[in-house]
Amino acid sequence: MLYKPLLTSAHRRQHADYLKNRRHIDAGAMRLRVGSALPARPKPLSKTEKEGIIAALSTLMQPVFALLLGAPQRRTRMKWDEIKRVVAAFYKLTPVEILARERTYRISHPRFVCMYLAKKFAGYSYGEIGRLIHTDHSVPLYGARYVALRIGDTSISQPKGVRPLPPERLDKKLCEEIAHLEKALGV
Repeated sequence: MLYKPLLTSAHRRQHADYLKNRRHIDAGAMRLRVGSALPARPKPLSKTEKEGIIAALSTLMQPVFALLLGAPQRRTRMKWDEIKRVVAAFYKLTPVEILARERTYRISHPRFVCMYLAKKFAGYSYGEIGRLIHTDHSVPLYGARYVALRIGDTSISQPKGVRPLPPERLDKKLCEEIAHLEKALGV
């Protein structure tokens, strides 16, 4: 005796609806056609074919990358020790004093200026600057933002809700100091 599946009336209705719906039949036929047209396994590419494809894609994508990334910068990364030395000499300190744990204005102000210059012109991340001054990333983040806000530099991001200072409230002395240090560093 052959096995005969037990179909309920709900199953029969569902099956009848399925057969009436032409989209399902067409989709099933399309899957069969596409499946039979594809080879079981694609032919592996040779090394020269892969290199040719990569070269063609990189040529096609080069203008896109240029638009996204801007012009490539050829400038070498400024060294932290150079920044520290120039700032320390300007403020009549030693490079060791800039790294001191003191929180007096005499020490912390030049340290903040170093952080700002390292972020803006040398491209260091806040984490890298923090490791160089033996602390976490939040201190350089605050220091660079502090200086940027007081000189009106909008290239360093500020926290949400902090507006740039109006020109009459900018720290003119600090602006002159930064300009002098930029000239001394050659940027």
